[in-house]
Amino acid sequence: MDRYWTAVYNTFDLLPLDAKRDFLYSFVDVARQEIDWDHLREAIRLWSHGEQVLVRLAHCLYNEGEHVGIDDLQVLSPETRRAVLTIIDRCYG
Repeated sequence: MDRYWTAVYNTFDLLPLDAKRDFLYSFVDVARQEIDWDHLREAIRLWSHGEQVLVRLAHCLYNEGEHVGIDDLQVLSPETRRAVLTIIDRCYG
């Protein structure tokens, strides 16, 4: 698994997304190594801002999508922010 896929999985596995993990993975086609980002973005539009930031971050790290600004991370708890920074470091470090 390449670093981008690992970053997506690590982001989807963060605690704030725990209850929605199965739903998130329903948009992932492991065999084709594809994620249906368009439908996923639509499906999460009513989620909390923090949950949306994490999905946007996964998309950004997947190297295909939206950018996440550092200000977006303010809505995350300190623990989640630290985990996100670790994921980013592993992906690009």
